[in-house]
This record gives sequence, structure tokens and C-alpha cells, in this order.
Amino acid sequence: LVIISFAMAVSAQELRPTEIIYSRMPTNINAPPTGTNQPTIWAVGQDGSNDRFITNGTMPRISDDGRFLVFKSYTRAPSFFDPYGGYADFIVRDLATGQETVSLSLGFNNNNSGFSLSPESNQGNYEIVTDRDCFMFKLNRDGTSPFQFPWENAFYCYDDFPAVRRGGAQLISSSNKVATTPDIGGLYTMAITGANRQRIPNTTCRDFHAAWSNDNQYLAFGTVFTACNNNFPSLFYYPYFISNLVVIKPDGTGRQQLTNYPTNPDCSQTNANCLTFGYAWTSDNSKVIAAGRI
Repeated sequence: LVIISFAMAVSAQELRPTEIIYSRMPTNINAPPTGTNQPTIWAVGQDGSNDRFITNGTMPRISDDGRFLVFKSYTRAPSFFDPYGGYADFIVRDLATGQETVSLSLGFNNNNSGFSLSPESNQGNYEIVTDRDCFMFKLNRDGTSPFQFPWENAFYCYDDFPAVRRGGAQLISSSNKVATTPDIGGLYTMAITGANRQRIPNTTCRDFHAAWSNDNQYLAFGTVFTACNNNFPSLFYYPYFISNLVVIKPDGTGRQQLTNYPTNPDCSQTNANCLTFGYAWTSDNSKVIAAGRI
């Protein structure tokens, strides 16, 4: 790990209750994501009001107490935008002060799909859970004390997009895309230490990027439009990978498809109905918010 610690003073942007944090792509994903071509992070009300710029970056994750925003930035060396590739800087923004601090910097060969903030995100200990290459880690908000989760075999290399459950006994959900071995790919849960890793029944390697409901009773996720592939996701289709939105209980019961679009659209085509990664529940858990091209 290469740890960098410095701060940048920028304007504060307080969030309002139930607001959504989201990111916008660079104008040209085939050009370096620097300068005016950087991805950007925005906040907006659930009714679409007060849409406003927060900072430059992508993949924002907000702490449960609403104080901190963690996101990725790619301004060091890339020749094109790769949200899952190397040269990512993890940046923590204090929304009360507007201060941004680089907590972790990855090298060119460090692949990273996703990360999450723990519910104890204001206590300073093991607040970030992330995947990197073949392993999953938890680390402090300032990037120190990385703790590697247990790793038993090569199938663990395909655990991506961790999401930490809110409150109580903390559980992590992750997506596993193994396509070569039956009953391996699917959604998994594990303890906050990485122990007791269990596959959620009634899920497959096409189920990706789960998000816990606010009451922890359900997970919302997307089904990818293509057949299972150990190399998924491909940037050729970025950012449209998902054919339909689904919810399920952590024990594998109650699976319900929320949308009814074609199962196998070609998401490289601009007229195809496809969704992106990343989902948000409304505060009363009655709806799931997703972005897409419909």
C-alpha cells in the first residue's frame, strides 16, 4: 500500500435529509480524466430539486451520519477513464468543512471495483471496506491499519463491490462473478471481519452491486445483461451493464424483479434499455432509485 496524507481546502457543502449523492461521467471516457474532463459528484433531492455540484470524482459513498464522503479520483497518470483500474486515489471529504484528504493511492496494477463506508464512520477505526485485486480489506478512514480478510481459494478473487449493512451486527454483502464453476457465482454475506462468508441462495453470477435497504431487510441489485464472465465488467459497455433491477432478502427468500426490460439487451447500443451500477433506497424503503438509459 502507498499511503498519502495531505489536505485540500475547498468549500463546504452540507447535505439535506434524504438527498442523493451521485456521479457524472467524464465528457470523453477515452481521454485522460483530468482538468475539465474529470468525472464529477453531485447532490440532488429525491424529487430532482436542488441539483448541485459537490466536487470532482466518481463512485461517491456517504457515511451513515452524513459527515463524510469517500470517492475515487483518477488524476495522476491514466490515459483514459477506467473506474475499476489502477492509479485510483481514495479521497475523504469532510462535508462539514469541505476539506478533502487523500487516504489511499493505488498503483497501476491495483484493480478496485468498489468500496463502502461502515456504519461507525465517525469513530476512526476500520471505516472503509474495499476490494483490491484478489483480496478484500477494511482500513481506517485515513488509510492506515489495512486488515486483509480471510482468503481460501482463487474464487475469492472475484468478490467485488462490498456494501456494509447499517447498524447492529454488521454484515458485508459482495458480488462474485465466477462463471466457470456452478453454485459459486452470486451474492455473498460475511462478517465485518470477512469471516463466515456465505453465498445467498437464489442468486447467480449475473447478480451484481447489492445495496442494503435502510432497515436491512432487503438487498437491491442488478442483473447483468450478458452471460456470466470472469472478466466482467468490460469498459466497452460502460456505464450500462444492467438489464433489470431486483430485490432479495439476505437469506435468499423474497426475490422479486422490479423492472421488466429485456433480459439480454446489447447495452453497447444506444437504443437499448440498460441501467448502471449503484442503487439507493428511499428513506421509507418503499422504492429503489437507479440510473439508466430508458
